[in-house]
Amino acid sequence: MLSKRSLFFSDKQLGISCQRFGAPDAYDPSCYGHLSDRPMDSFRQLMNGFNLTDTKIPVSNPQRILLYTGLIVDYTSRQMSWPSDSLNACLGLLSALQRRLFLSGFEWGLPLREVPLTLGWSHDWAFPEPKRLHKDSPPWDIARPQRREGFPSWSWCGWEGHVTFGQTSLQDRSRVTAGKGRGGRDVTSDMVPEFVGCEGKRLSVNGYVCKFYIRTEPFSEAFLKKPENEDEQPFGIVSERNFPHPYTLKTGQYECLVVERLRHTQDGKFVKDTVYMVVLDWVTSQDGKGEVAERRTFVTVQSDIEFEKVMPAKRVVHLQ
Repeated sequence: MLSKRSLFFSDKQLGISCQRFGAPDAYDPSCYGHLSDRPMDSFRQLMNGFNLTDTKIPVSNPQRILLYTGLIVDYTSRQMSWPSDSLNACLGLLSALQRRLFLSGFEWGLPLREVPLTLGWSHDWAFPEPKRLHKDSPPWDIARPQRREGFPSWSWCGWEGHVTFGQTSLQDRSRVTAGKGRGGRDVTSDMVPEFVGCEGKRLSVNGYVCKFYIRTEPFSEAFLKKPENEDEQPFGIVSERNFPHPYTLKTGQYECLVVERLRHTQDGKFVKDTVYMVVLDWVTSQDGKGEVAERRTFVTVQSDIEFEKVMPAKRVVHLQ
């Protein structure tokens, strides 16, 4: 992808591509007109005509976000021969992006110093084909993604599986523009964590932490505390990653770190909150410096009750 010139061969097309233009020699017109559904092809089309080394070409923030997320989406769709290369095999492209687009660099593959919202990555349910727990499992009985040893839990490189950034407003900031929501609603974004520091695999962020009791059967619902009866009204609807239903989470009490809140209002009146959160597991730190959190999974809670009712507390959280 960083080559100045590349030749592409396929059963329908022969072409040359450089960082300024692409020229097909012979092609099937049906190959054009939209971005490919394959992450790799889509990323190449985003890169076509873009020179990472030419500092004279201006780059907007949406462009650099799409280039970064496109890279990670494509990269994590591949099967790694050696799990220990989870990050190493991507460092060349990340270094190119750092020199041109993310001058503050990356923390284990995430540009958290400049874009802390990238902490809101999640595993994609739909691609590739979900793994089954056993051959007789129903389609929604999904196996939990496997951890990779030697990498932090809060980064995509610490897990096997295909990653998406599609839950939060990261890839589509037009969702946060006034009057762009459903029915002409105003949508605002807040509660994004602030980067504090990263020492080794230990990440520190200043963000909002809250607790939910999540019940996954018969419906997927979030409560402020354990419901006393089946008819008790929930705080809101909960979904894990982009799963249809149900989840790897079992019914129980969970502590979460807020990654972003999207507040929907209309004519100045509250309509609903959509809150994206990382579910935390608290463990003893590997360096012996007290208790730290590990990322368990990623959830979204939607509610027509203001999120302040949950009483989220802003504090520094250490993750490993």
